[in-house]
Amino acid sequence: MRFFFCNIFLLYLLYGVGVMGSGCSKNSMPGGGASPSKVTMGELMGVNTFVDDPVELLSPFSVVREYHNWSWDEGDLQFGDAKSYSGYPNNKMQFAPSAGAAGYWNFDDYYSNLHSRGIQVSPCIQGSVVWLHGNNYFPYDSKPVDAPGKSASDPASYHKKSFHAFQFAARYGSKKVDDSLLFLAPDQQRYSGLGWVKYFEDWNEPDKFWMPEAANFSPAEYAAMLSANYDGHCNTMTDGSKKFGVKNADPDMKVVMSGLTAINPNYLNEMLKWFQQNRKDGKFAADVINVHQYCWRTADGPQGGGPAISPEAFGLKEKMKPIVDFRNKHVPNAEVWLSEFGWDTNPSSPLAAPLIGSFSRTQVQGMWLVRAYLALMAAGADKAMVYMLRDVDESSVIQFASSGLTLKKGNWQKKPSWYYLAALKHILGDMQFVGEESNEDETLITYKFKQRGMNKGAYVIWYNTASDKRKAGHLVPVNKKAGSAQLFQLSDSSETGISTALSVSNPVVTVSEMPIFVVVDFIE
Repeated sequence: MRFFFCNIFLLYLLYGVGVMGSGCSKNSMPGGGASPSKVTMGELMGVNTFVDDPVELLSPFSVVREYHNWSWDEGDLQFGDAKSYSGYPNNKMQFAPSAGAAGYWNFDDYYSNLHSRGIQVSPCIQGSVVWLHGNNYFPYDSKPVDAPGKSASDPASYHKKSFHAFQFAARYGSKKVDDSLLFLAPDQQRYSGLGWVKYFEDWNEPDKFWMPEAANFSPAEYAAMLSANYDGHCNTMTDGSKKFGVKNADPDMKVVMSGLTAINPNYLNEMLKWFQQNRKDGKFAADVINVHQYCWRTADGPQGGGPAISPEAFGLKEKMKPIVDFRNKHVPNAEVWLSEFGWDTNPSSPLAAPLIGSFSRTQVQGMWLVRAYLALMAAGADKAMVYMLRDVDESSVIQFASSGLTLKKGNWQKKPSWYYLAALKHILGDMQFVGEESNEDETLITYKFKQRGMNKGAYVIWYNTASDKRKAGHLVPVNKKAGSAQLFQLSDSSETGISTALSVSNPVVTVSEMPIFVVVDFIE
């Protein structure tokens, strides 16, 4: 979760419990290639959520990134008293009911519900635990080394964290493990191999440069912890019959590196260097390369400093290219994620979407989110998770507090952005990005999408400006082989968008900074 100038006590707000023109086509594919994107728009689209978010509000998305405190699975700090939990090596995991929220949450129910709806989940296992740090439990994101004085750059310092990773993957991954390896509280059903979770994200924003050293991992320190949690650092971590790391429970579960606070290729290169020098196999110990990025004018440091700007003014697509290039060169089988991005709707937030012409802030938030998804698909990302489903508090001026697609917990009123993204998935959900049309006006963008193995496709058209630029009478470059065309426009209250038939012989539309979609039965 984004904190930056926010403080950790935002978690109290979140939970309410004791939890700290036309022409020839030009190639704009990743790396300059001419092949379609690997994923469809529907596969790309994700959102950040919590266990107590209504699942029915997740319909615009195929994947959710679930903020999940480690402590919710064992020894949660319930109202300031966790002294009765001894922790490792006598762990008593609690998933269903959970150790969090006084046992109110049931993660078996949550994950199975998502699975039954065809929604993938990537739990972001964040934060340390009070039983590990004792009276030194500050900050919340303290490096979870086994004991004071242990080196944070030594994988062997993370037995306790890596043990939890094994237990979580054993329960929710796709492989059954020997029952003797499960360390569960007496009230827990002794399950393994439930097959409801495909991803495991290890930590959240390790490079918190604004936090004390205790919570700010160097690339070597984070790589060491990630290697431990990946596979027990090439299975060198031992303690009796215990097993360590995600891969030793489920080799098929994908380990997601923690989303960095910003797009930072240098951090990735330093991690790679550590893996090459310290792992026997030299492997980059993650199946997903993961970063965060918010679009605003940076005053100081990699994040922060308003005002907010559009994804094109920020250069979001261009800035993602080095991350995709890193993947292609060093970890070609890995996925690339941008797992946090978004804009606020409170006008006094430094991340607030602006008023543009007749567009309200909530409409600009929505249109910029749509344009960000389009940019990220063109950049070659595999998944992108908007921050987040619900507001922390729409009345708060703190950045990230009003970034939700709905109002705060308990209200759940949908903003226009929720409807825009639902319509985006409805229109382009089964289509891949295949290229960009050239335009004499460089502020006019025309992307082409196409169904896998099919002729059906779509043109997506918008101005990349933030000045309420508009043009009537724009001719869409519909292929002459097309037999039908349909115009879709985004609506503040429609999950599918507003559609009208469009003449194939004279496909003329009005273009603005709000993307429009022309769906045709034939596209090259």
